Amino acid sequence: MSESNRSEAITVVTEDAVSKAERRLVWNDKNMRQTFANVVNVAATNEEVSVLFGTNRSWHAEVDEVEIDLTDRIILTPHAAKRLLVLLDRAMKTYEGRHGRVAVHPGAATEGGG
Repeated sequence: MSESNRSEAITVVTEDAVSKAERRLVWNDKNMRQTFANVVNVAATNEEVSVLFGTNRSWHAEVDEVEIDLTDRIILTPHAAKRLLVLLDRAMKTYEGRHGRVAVHPGAATEGGG
């Protein structure tokens, strides 16, 4: 693995690492895809959480129907989804601390009106 394909490790406590020492993770981005998304949706069952990413290509806000081009679907276990929630919350708090509050569009579904 070349140095250009490695990212600096961060410490993550995984569900099986609670009783073990913390592990050093090395992120290999050699085969990573990059996709832009300005739309995200989540669906869940008792066994999995699906996160759908896509792009709204509509130029006009006053149309009756908006078509979203879905590009990626990431399927997570509930435990991985919970870890993602914690990591995203931490990242957004850091971002907002540096750049100010990010408002969610009024029509978007949010818990607690955020």
